[in-house]
Amino acid sequence: MNDIEFSTQFGAIRGWQSGVGKTIICFHGWQDNANSFVPLSKLLPNIQLISLDLPGHGLSDHLIQPFYNLWDYLPALNEVLNQIADNSHESLTIVGHSLGGILSLMLSTFRADISKAIVLDSLGGISVSEEKQVQNWNKSVQQINQLSTWPVYANEEEAITRRLNSDIQLSEVAATILCKRGLKVVDNGFTWVHDRKLLRSNPTRFTESMWLQILSSVKCSVKLYYGTEGWLNLIDENTINRRKSVIENFSEQEMLGNHYFHMDTGVKMLANCLEKDLTDFED
Repeated sequence: MNDIEFSTQFGAIRGWQSGVGKTIICFHGWQDNANSFVPLSKLLPNIQLISLDLPGHGLSDHLIQPFYNLWDYLPALNEVLNQIADNSHESLTIVGHSLGGILSLMLSTFRADISKAIVLDSLGGISVSEEKQVQNWNKSVQQINQLSTWPVYANEEEAITRRLNSDIQLSEVAATILCKRGLKVVDNGFTWVHDRKLLRSNPTRFTESMWLQILSSVKCSVKLYYGTEGWLNLIDENTINRRKSVIENFSEQEMLGNHYFHMDTGVKMLANCLEKDLTDFED
C-alpha cells in the first residue's frame, strides 16, 4: 500500500492505494478510517483500491465548522473525485460502507461520471420528522461547549478494548486494523486522531420524503450488499423497500455477517462479488 494525499480548499484528504487495474474509490464509515478496506485490498491485487479517510477522520484534516452534517463532507470529496477523474479518464466506481455509502449515493446525484455506487450495509441516512428538527437544533447547540478532550490510553491494547466495548459488532481483528490508523502517540499514551466534533449530533437531518427524493435522483447503478446481522436490518422493512424502489438501477445481495462483514466474515465473498461486478459492468 502507498500513502496518498489530495489537497482541497477544505483541507487535505489522505488515504492509501493498493493493487493495479480498474480503480475503485472507497469511503469508510463514521469514526472509522481508510483501514476499513485493508482486508479487502489483500484479496484484490488486480484492482486498484483508493481508500480515503473522510474529512475529520483518520489522517485527513478536520473541518472548521462546528458540526459534521452529511453535506459538509461533499465539497472536499467532490474535489478529490475531480482530481482522480482528471488523472484516470474513466468513469468512477465507489464502494462506501455505512456513512461512506450514504455519501457515495449523495455524490451520485450530481456527478454523471460515477458509473457505479456499491454500498455496504447502507441505503441512506437516519430520517426524522419535521416536528423533531427543532429538538435536533437545540440538542446540537447545547453540545457545542460540552465536548472534552479525547481520553488517553496507557497502551494500544487498552484503546482497542475501548473500541470493542463501544461497538459490539466489531471483531477484535477489525478493531485492531482500524486502531492502527486511528490512534496517535501523546504524552502518557495514545489517543484518537479523528475529530472530537464528530460526536456532536447533526443539527439538521433529512425527512424520509427528502431521502426518497435523494435516492430517486441517483444517476448511476447501485449495488447493495448487506449483512445478515447488519444494521440495515434494524430499519423498518417498509422504509427500506420504499428506498430500494425509487432507485432506477438497483440490485442487492445478502452477505454473511454483521455491519462489518466487509472486514471479516464476508470479505472473501465480497472480493469475489466486486471482481464480478466490475467485469459485468464492463461487458
